[in-house]
Amino acid sequence: MRTVSSSDGTEMCSEVYFTYAHEGNYHAFEVEMEDSSKLTVSSNHLLYVGSSFENRKATMAKNVMVGDTLVSSVGSAKEITSIKDINTELVNVLTMEGSVELESGVVISTNSYHETLYSALFYPIKLMYLWIGAPAVKKAEPYLTNVGDVLTPYVSMVADSL
Repeated sequence: MRTVSSSDGTEMCSEVYFTYAHEGNYHAFEVEMEDSSKLTVSSNHLLYVGSSFENRKATMAKNVMVGDTLVSSVGSAKEITSIKDINTELVNVLTMEGSVELESGVVISTNSYHETLYSALFYPIKLMYLWIGAPAVKKAEPYLTNVGDVLTPYVSMVADSL
């Protein structure tokens, strides 16, 4: 998956090590940018606010505002022109690098709540992928999904206290 390197900001590809499709519809935000491109994320998903990847600030979607700019790998940052509450299906896509570049060029985190805490929650899955491979992660998916569902409220609680 296309993204930007967290070490030097260059464009690169990053492997997807875990994908999880949530069952049912959830509250989310549809964020529209000045070029009419849109992205849809959960309220706790981290968006990179700032003028460049180097000065980005990981901000939960529920805290971004119209007028904020989102980091883009193509040209300048993209200004948010509208934010709508919607209900939709959600999918978690976790990459080795921790970010993804959307078709519009906007670069967002693959994490929710807090980058370090969320990454720590899924670190055992990342190690399983590295050490054993994708088939092992796929086979363990029902267990991994339950663990994520149980621990996510605690990550949220800790992230809110920071």
